[in-house]
Amino acid sequence: MKSIKEYETDDNQASSSRAKRYLGVRIYSQEGEPLKGEHVLKDKTLARFVDGFLDGNVYNEKGEVIERRAALEYELGGLEYWTKGFPEGSPAISQAWGVIEEDWHNGKILRIRNEMELTEIN
Repeated sequence: MKSIKEYETDDNQASSSRAKRYLGVRIYSQEGEPLKGEHVLKDKTLARFVDGFLDGNVYNEKGEVIERRAALEYELGGLEYWTKGFPEGSPAISQAWGVIEEDWHNGKILRIRNEMELTEIN
């Protein structure tokens, strides 16, 4: 039988994000311009950027989100929803085909859920 273990944390380093070293980091092209749009990385990860920050959202002219898309889509499973350089949402991060999920808000991790196998109940 499978169960879900959930715990709350405020330690961003506990995240399973494969890109946590880029929290709040603006990334530039070789030409010195902030990255924009979609880029396929060497490991075939699809990464989306807005003004140099990991951000998969599509915005209208007022800066409001009109479509939420993953900022990172990993070839071997995993999605990360980032807004302006930080994971955002519930879940913001889904790794290992949904076995691990994380909720984030305002640049801080809130909780982690992990699917686990129950072998006995005490």
